[in-house]
Amino acid sequence: MPMDVNLNRNYPVNWQPEELQYGACELPLSEPETRAVAEFITAHPNVAGVLSFHTNAGAIMRPFGGKGDECFKGADLAMYQALGAMGTEELGYEVMSTYGGFTPDKSRIRGGTLSDWTFEILGIPSIMLELWNVYDAAGTARPKNFHFSAKDEEKELEVLRWADKEIGPSAYLDWEPVDHPQLGRVEVGGWNRIKVERNPPESYLKDLAQRSASFAIKLAKTLPRLTVRETAVTCIGGNLYKISAIIRNSGYLPTYLTSQAIESGKAQPVKVELEAERGSFKVECCQNGDSLGHLEGRFGRDAEWSHDRAMWKPSEGRVQWIIRTEEKDLELTLTASGPRCGTVRRKIRL
Repeated sequence: MPMDVNLNRNYPVNWQPEELQYGACELPLSEPETRAVAEFITAHPNVAGVLSFHTNAGAIMRPFGGKGDECFKGADLAMYQALGAMGTEELGYEVMSTYGGFTPDKSRIRGGTLSDWTFEILGIPSIMLELWNVYDAAGTARPKNFHFSAKDEEKELEVLRWADKEIGPSAYLDWEPVDHPQLGRVEVGGWNRIKVERNPPESYLKDLAQRSASFAIKLAKTLPRLTVRETAVTCIGGNLYKISAIIRNSGYLPTYLTSQAIESGKAQPVKVELEAERGSFKVECCQNGDSLGHLEGRFGRDAEWSHDRAMWKPSEGRVQWIIRTEEKDLELTLTASGPRCGTVRRKIRL
């Protein structure tokens, strides 16, 4: 049966059937578009951030869609506030919880959203960017407790005056006669809601796209970034050598991305491997080679040094091998990697 679809109610988290939530469809991921997105993300474990674009609220939306901020783990709420502030700087939009600031009736949650699925289930930092608000463009004040402006007569007149000036005749649809099966001969037309309320006019697009892209780039730059801070080779006697390295996360976010990722079992530790590019060797013993664990980033640290630095979790870790080799010109490659924090390599020669 044909029905209206809200693709952002069709993901497999907090999903509710159509009878309880308009646009949710028959089953989670029942629509080809949402299934394609879900299959792509699950097939790419290196996806480390999600920014989805929507229109007509003029807000930076964050999880959760169905529960309050008290449900956040660790520092995840502070992380969202920090990331969202970058968007406020670029776009001037308020950062708000989908549940706390975007859901007036708390008994009717907004379930099945992409950002809740990617954050709650996969632990990926996820933001919905609601571009454009015609009431903001018209200069009307927002209410304090909810994002939508109350549609009183004066506000509507302000929008009408704005549309006449900025959009012109295309803000309206010509009235046309239509034969309705129950009502008989009627006319349809008038206010072009999709063009005026739901989407910005074309003259606004370039500036809006530039600022949105700048926000997206800033978010990308917050991702964890592995570096090899130092390596050392020490002959400890005969054909035994100690190889050591310090691996650091020089990025903003931790290598596990979110505490929610740890909670949901989706946070993969940093692994370090040592391989021979030329020659051969045997590992006698190893420290932290199989798993270096997780490394913090710069998030939550205002400086490199603080009186409270003893409370900071480490942003770097040391890995060591004792190897045996008969080679005099052994060339090794050290590789540190994690699905969501990238890969870094360093050549080592004896």
